[in-house]
Amino acid sequence: FAALNLNPANVLTQSGRPFSGFANENLDADVLNSSYHALQVQVRHNSGRLNLEANYTWSHEIDDMVNVFGGFSNPTNPTFDRGPGDWDIRHNFTASVLYSLPDLKKANSLVRKVFGGWQTGNIVQARTGGTANPQLESGFFGIPVRPELTGQSIRLPNASWPSSSYNIGAYEVNPSFDGSPGVGLGNAGRNSLRAPGFFQWDFSLIKNFPVREKISVQFRADIFNIFNHPNFGNPDVGICTAISAPVTTPAPGCALQPTPTDPNHQAFNPNFGRIGQTIASANNSLVGTGTARQEQFSLKIIF
Repeated sequence: FAALNLNPANVLTQSGRPFSGFANENLDADVLNSSYHALQVQVRHNSGRLNLEANYTWSHEIDDMVNVFGGFSNPTNPTFDRGPGDWDIRHNFTASVLYSLPDLKKANSLVRKVFGGWQTGNIVQARTGGTANPQLESGFFGIPVRPELTGQSIRLPNASWPSSSYNIGAYEVNPSFDGSPGVGLGNAGRNSLRAPGFFQWDFSLIKNFPVREKISVQFRADIFNIFNHPNFGNPDVGICTAISAPVTTPAPGCALQPTPTDPNHQAFNPNFGRIGQTIASANNSLVGTGTARQEQFSLKIIF
């Protein structure tokens, strides 16, 4: 997690440190805290050929532990960043179902060996979206300070992912923001936005073919994300691509970026609220969770 900085600089000019000639001076102390509350429900049912297990969790995680790649809005006061944590998932549901199809013992040998004794497996994962933190500038070298709320609706009507679902007009740079630590902080809450939810259904078809008394060959077909449901990553939630101080432009208050047709054009972020990748792309996953539909076929010798 990010540490408290006892020697912060102006985020725009990188000047004005309390102890000139020194870089960041991080405080290593037990000053951050978190709380986690949850309701967990589990259902298990085994009956005949059916084996079922389902789990549901409602939870709320609150902390002031900012990601190490981010930073505190006020480097000396972490309580200003207390809010939903980076892994605050309110609803999480998983279920697995294994069903053994009939053995067809009364059928002839060929039918019994080809069509009897199959097993089907299903794994379902569904959860609501994680948190997204509105900032003045997003990105690895962005400005972690949050913007001011303007009073406009935050959600856009009839919007859907991956297009922007959030209204950039709901935010602006605090007019008193000048880059100094703790000055001109916006009133938008930390992690007050939500990314898209997640849904994936994996299906398996399995059969064991006996070869000898203690040897069998297992055929397995796995289809990950059988419905090919897209699972998107986090949206871009930085309102500007450049900021200057003092703030002299109207909302959203980004730096002037004149164009040949608009001398008052601001450097607002055209990708605000948009999503440019899936969860699999963000995590560099090639197989399994969050990918597009994938089929996998395998043979296994069991002895």
